[in-house]
Amino acid sequence: LPGKVERYVGIDLAAERLAARFSRTTVADVRFHNIDLDTAWDVGSFDVVWCSAVIEHLLDDAGLLAKMSVATRPGGTILLTTPHRAFVEHVGRSMPEMLQISTYQDGGHVRLGYTADEIRALATAQGLEVRSIGGVCAQTVEQLRSRYGSSGMGRMLDNLRKSRANGGRPDFVLDAAYQG
Repeated sequence: LPGKVERYVGIDLAAERLAARFSRTTVADVRFHNIDLDTAWDVGSFDVVWCSAVIEHLLDDAGLLAKMSVATRPGGTILLTTPHRAFVEHVGRSMPEMLQISTYQDGGHVRLGYTADEIRALATAQGLEVRSIGGVCAQTVEQLRSRYGSSGMGRMLDNLRKSRANGGRPDFVLDAAYQG
C-alpha cells in the first residue's frame, strides 16, 4: 500500500531472508525481528497486526493472541488467517496426510484448524471484539488434487505458501478489534 504504510515490522524465524526480500519496497521503515513467538516480545504497537497461517502451528494459541492484542493499538485491527477445521477434515478424507497433527511444535500443525465458534471464543477470552469471520477457500478436493497433484501434502503446502506469498487468498480470516 504505497503512501499508506509508514512502518512495517515483521516477526519471523527467517528475519534476515525476509528483510532482504522486502528491501525493495516503498515503505519508509521496514524491519524484521528474529523472534520465537513462544517467548515474550515487544516490537511496538500498531494499527494493524496480521498473523497468517501461524496459530495452528503453536501449542499456546491463546498466548500468541494475547501478545498480538498487546501489540495492537486501541481501536486497531488484528487479522488472523488459519485453516477452518471442516475444510481440513473434508480434504483429509481424500488426502489423509492433511489430518496429521503433532503433539509438539515441530513446524507442522498442532491442531487441524478452528471452527468459527472456537476462534470467537479464543478472541473473546483475550478481550477482543470479533467484527467478522469468513471463509475464503472454495476449492473442492478434486480441484486441489488437480492443481497440486497427488504427490503428497508437502507439495500442496509448498504451493499454498507460494500462492500466499504472491497475493493468494487465505483459508479463514478473523478480523478483531482490540478493546483496550
